[in-house]
Amino acid sequence: MDVEALICSIQAVPAIWDASHPKHSDRQYINDSWSQICDALGIPESVARKKYNSLRDHSRTELKKVPHVKSGDPGLLPEEYTSIWPFFKMMFFLKDQMLGRKISGNL
Repeated sequence: MDVEALICSIQAVPAIWDASHPKHSDRQYINDSWSQICDALGIPESVARKKYNSLRDHSRTELKKVPHVKSGDPGLLPEEYTSIWPFFKMMFFLKDQMLGRKISGNL
């Protein structure tokens, strides 16, 4: 299986990975999108979904390794982090989905 082609194909369909996308909750659209991706790549849908879930989980693990920068501290940005995992840069489009929301309070 060509993992890079799978990643590029998934990245091209934001409804699959972007929870804020209007079609993200449309199961029929998501299933059709997965079918199109798998037909184009010639792989079974169950294999592609399982591989994507594995890649997404590994990407989350790698993002947790990025050192956090405190305000005013000239530190390392997540974009500058160098991972030994070969798909880190390709999966970086998921960064905003994986990083938590900013929390604000009145204290």
